[in-house]
Amino acid sequence: MKDIKSYVIGFLTCACMFLIMGQTMSQEQIEHMKTMATQMKNAGLMTEPAGKYQGFADKGLIYLINTTTGQLFYQTKERKDKRWQQIIKPNNLYGAPMYTK
Repeated sequence: MKDIKSYVIGFLTCACMFLIMGQTMSQEQIEHMKTMATQMKNAGLMTEPAGKYQGFADKGLIYLINTTTGQLFYQTKERKDKRWQQIIKPNNLYGAPMYTK
């Protein structure tokens, strides 16, 4: 019985090693992926990085922030049209207040 048990353990260990070795990428494969991404970016398929804009809401207003430039927008409704109005301009630490109480 011990003999079968060691064969099963050996077989499972070998199977796990094949799976682990198959998941690693060689340096050549990594470079190939980088060149493909560069070609897609140069072709205009990847124009903006993911996560550039983040949205949030506060007190019933919906805001949108550009995480790379710091621009801040809020959503307005004009004649059944939804538009984004800019609050803070790019790279400006303090924008004009939207409203005062």
